[in-house]
Amino acid sequence: MAFMFTREFGRPSRRSLLLLAGTAPFAVASAGSTGRAATGALDAAELGVLPGAGGDQTSEIAAALRETVARQRPLFLGPGRYVVSGLDLPDRARLVGVPGATRLTAGGTGPVVTASGSAGLSLQDVAIEGLRLAGEEGLVLFTACEDVAIEGLELTDSDGNGIKLVGCSGRVTGCSVVGAADAGIFALDGSDLAIADNRVSDCGNNGILVWQSEAREDGATVARNRISGIRADGGGTGQNGNAINVFRAGGVGVVDNVISGCAFSAVRHNAGADIVVARNRCRDLGEVALYVEFGFEGAIVSDNLVHGAAHGISATNFADGGRMAVISGNLIRDIVIGGFPEDRGVGIGVEADAAVTGNVVDGAAFAGLSLGWGPHLRNVAATGNVIRRARYGIAVSVADGAGAAAITGNVIAEAQEAAIAGFAWHDLVEPDLAAATGDHPHLTISANDLR
Repeated sequence: MAFMFTREFGRPSRRSLLLLAGTAPFAVASAGSTGRAATGALDAAELGVLPGAGGDQTSEIAAALRETVARQRPLFLGPGRYVVSGLDLPDRARLVGVPGATRLTAGGTGPVVTASGSAGLSLQDVAIEGLRLAGEEGLVLFTACEDVAIEGLELTDSDGNGIKLVGCSGRVTGCSVVGAADAGIFALDGSDLAIADNRVSDCGNNGILVWQSEAREDGATVARNRISGIRADGGGTGQNGNAINVFRAGGVGVVDNVISGCAFSAVRHNAGADIVVARNRCRDLGEVALYVEFGFEGAIVSDNLVHGAAHGISATNFADGGRMAVISGNLIRDIVIGGFPEDRGVGIGVEADAAVTGNVVDGAAFAGLSLGWGPHLRNVAATGNVIRRARYGIAVSVADGAGAAAITGNVIAEAQEAAIAGFAWHDLVEPDLAAATGDHPHLTISANDLR
């Protein structure tokens, strides 16, 4: 250890040097034994499992896990590389390593670590290297497991998913998934999972998936994750390219995530109920940043920040049953005309049984707010919003069959064409609804500040 002696801090005393000298060896020793000391684990080396021993060590580690389960202790894998293929964790198994130093390397074409029908599993602080060998399911594949704890994993180069959980409960926290060919984390038919504080980047199709095979309550919380660089290698019009994709899953909370650089959406919710999307920070999205669509029933989208997308927030598809939304307190800026699958350029769009209140939209290539689409408009209130620098401040449907909408108390500034305009599908019908409300009795337009 080098010291700099300065007049400001003076020379270290003989006593302080002795104390430093005495504590340094202890610090070095502690770094190598943190996992074992913290958990009371049995050292795999004492059970005959050594890193870099050559060949596949799946059977040796499996035997050590059975031994530690019998003793009701975790298994500690020390620093180094272990080649494994399909390491199956028995019931109540707990495997812990040293963060960034204990490495499991794929030795076959299937998942590296698996479990089925188990409870109380723990997989902690190991790195798992897929080497593009481990197949499409995932580097870690758990099926029908209860109360799992997956913590602090570093997963790289999967040919499919990073982590896949089917019919599981528990938590996935503090993990890093880089370079998965499909999705970083995929939870299918889960129950009350916590997916939190993970980093997911450079994935081929999606970041985090929360899906159900059929529409039902799920209860997952997806919180405080950092997700970036999500492509849509599998193509399509929205099933790929999303940071967080919730499908048929009810009662999901998506909160406090930081998301950037996705081919499609930051958050995409399809055909579920009672979702909360709140306080997410989203940048540079290729399509709709926050999308609640097709058959949804019940959504709160609040206090999010969207900077750069082809559409800010959409709670639409009333023709397919999409209804009931509160869109409030969001900041939407720099919304452009996108290239796929539609032109868009809208800050916030809603269609049925929706309140849009207290939002700020600054810079929308088409409209700050879009209310309804053709006849698909029912019971919408747009109140207390601030809209600036849009071609049309608010575009509302005046097509035959459109239902009620109230546009009151909004501030609309620097609209390029009109502050409030009526559309029938794509066609501009009323260029100045603020002066023509009598012709459209389904609309209430009042007390707006047009600048």
